Amino acid sequence: MKFLIILKKKENLLKLNNINIKESIFARIVLLFLVLVSWYSVTIMSFCNPSFTIPMNPMGLIDYLIIFAIIPLFLSVSFNLLLKNSRIIPFFIFLFILSFICGALVLFTASMYHRDYFTLFFQLALLLFASVIIQFPDFIIYNNRIQIIKVLTKTAFVILTGCLCWIMLMGYSIATREEPRWLESIVYNIVNVFILGFLAFSIGRLQQQTFKILHITSDSCRLNERNLSLYLSDREISLLYFFIQSKDNTCTCSSIFDFLSSSSLLEHPETNDCVSCMTEKWSAINCKFYRNIKNQLTSLKKSLELVEIGTIVNMSTGFRDNKNQGWKIKFFNDVIVSSNLRKKL
Repeated sequence: MKFLIILKKKENLLKLNNINIKESIFARIVLLFLVLVSWYSVTIMSFCNPSFTIPMNPMGLIDYLIIFAIIPLFLSVSFNLLLKNSRIIPFFIFLFILSFICGALVLFTASMYHRDYFTLFFQLALLLFASVIIQFPDFIIYNNRIQIIKVLTKTAFVILTGCLCWIMLMGYSIATREEPRWLESIVYNIVNVFILGFLAFSIGRLQQQTFKILHITSDSCRLNERNLSLYLSDREISLLYFFIQSKDNTCTCSSIFDFLSSSSLLEHPETNDCVSCMTEKWSAINCKFYRNIKNQLTSLKKSLELVEIGTIVNMSTGFRDNKNQGWKIKFFNDVIVSSNLRKKL
């Protein structure tokens, strides 16, 4: 039974480590809103033709139904289905198919109704890329997750910089009246700015995934807003909290004994005979508490390593000297530790 409990605990911790929190509903709604705004901005500007330059091609009732209802509904449903897919391979297969369909729709509408629909190549491409960024935290990736995020964010920054430069060039063309459809271009650039703003927002959210934020108090423990208290015992959380509050994250056997005694967390209340233990250099056989706490720290060490936030090391290479020098928690470089008393990197 104990083996099954440990196995289940490891399984839950492994799932917790590999499954990220779902992106907020706000980000998904904004993305779908921008998809519709992009489509309708081009459609309305092409239909109204405020610059009186290139009118819309003649259309019938079915054409109005296609560009004002069918295609926008298809895009909103398709992007919504894309954002609900949290499995990597199906997501990118659907992304590839949707990208091909979007390209075909742009070519169709640009050739059938108005050339301004070519603008959607740029806008829909950015929105599809933004879909990858906001969906990435849902993907279960076992290896090199942080490195992939860094590559993805750097790529996004390059795209964002290039797009901003293009918008500035378009703004210059509009200001110098070199752009014949200047009023339409202003509207399209405003939409582009909102899309790039959303892309920058998505990059910022993804950038936070490069760090694991561990927030711990005396009775709770959270990793990137995920509750670790469901997988660690109260005693383990208290031990972890005590290590963090100790100098250099280091504790000795006697300091742990005093802490657990004052916190009423001793499993079996014992007489504090640390003086005799240190003087006579008791082994684990002589000191039941040392044996128990050593096993407890070994279990906690495995849990920390399993969720990839840190490890526990012995301060001494000698087995007997370790009671005097104790243990130290070492957090990995991508972990930010926060407690109710202090914060550190």
